[in-house]
Amino acid sequence: MSLSEVLLPYDSAAGEEEGIRTVTYDGKLHFSLYDVVRAIQRENSVLDPDKNSKSIITLLKAHITHLLPREIHTRTDLPENLDQAYPNTYVTKAGLLRVVYCRITPQPV
Repeated sequence: MSLSEVLLPYDSAAGEEEGIRTVTYDGKLHFSLYDVVRAIQRENSVLDPDKNSKSIITLLKAHITHLLPREIHTRTDLPENLDQAYPNTYVTKAGLLRVVYCRITPQPV
């Protein structure tokens, strides 16, 4: 895995400059699941401000349960004292599409 992360910036409807971290693992580009879900959550809050949003951890857990094992990777080159894996979970292009095209919020199993 490439130890360097690349930030893909974009302009958010929420008026904030956002970015999605990426890493290369086994020669394939992986996208930060945390950043993708957070971006979708923020955009949805702008598009439908009356709808209550679930917590980011609840959304991450729900998406993780619906991804195929080959579509998800958690970094293992992190410091030992880092106890939160969710912000360091990455998905392949197929996993990214599965998350982005999910029409309803997946429910945790």
